[in-house]
Amino acid sequence: EREGEEEEGEDEEEGEGEDEDEDEEMEEAADEEEGVEEAKAETKSGEGAAAPASATINKAKQSKSGLEAYAHLPLVTHPYAARVLKKLVQEHPLFSEELLEQMSGSLKQWACDGAGWLVLALLESERSGATAMAELAGDAAAIRQSGAVGCRSLADALEARSAEAVAATPSKPKRARK
Repeated sequence: EREGEEEEGEDEEEGEGEDEDEDEEMEEAADEEEGVEEAKAETKSGEGAAAPASATINKAKQSKSGLEAYAHLPLVTHPYAARVLKKLVQEHPLFSEELLEQMSGSLKQWACDGAGWLVLALLESERSGATAMAELAGDAAAIRQSGAVGCRSLADALEARSAEAVAATPSKPKRARK
C-alpha cells in the first residue's frame, strides 16, 4: 500500500510542474499576442501605413510570434505564401500570366513592399516576362534603393534585360550625305 501512495505522490508532484509549464506557455502566448496587436494597430492607425510592408515584416521577425504577425499581410508579401507563389510562377507558365494580370499596374510597389522575389519570377517567366519588363522599364534604380527583400536581384535583372535589349536592337546604317 505504501508503494502505491508514494507513486501517487510522485504523480501529483509531476502534475504541479506541468501547471507551471502551462503558465509559462500562456504568458509567452500573451506576449506574442501583444506584439501582433501592436503591429496591427500601427498599420491601422496610419503609423505603419506610410512605411512599406517590409518594415512590418522586419518588426514581426523580431517579435516572438513571427507567423501570427504575418497573418494580415497580402499573400504576395507574406514570407511563406510568396515562396509558394514564386514556385507556381516558375512551374506553371499559365499561372504567371494570371498572377501578372492581378498585379499589373503596381509591380514596382509590390516589389518595394516585399514581393521582390515574386516580381523577379514574373520577369523571368517566358509568358509574363515581356509585360513585366515593359511595366518596370526605367524603375531599376528606384527598386534597388527600396532595400526590400529581393529588390537588389530584381534591379540587377532589370538592368541586364535593358542592356540586352539595347544590344539586340540593330543600329541604323548611316546614310552617306550627298
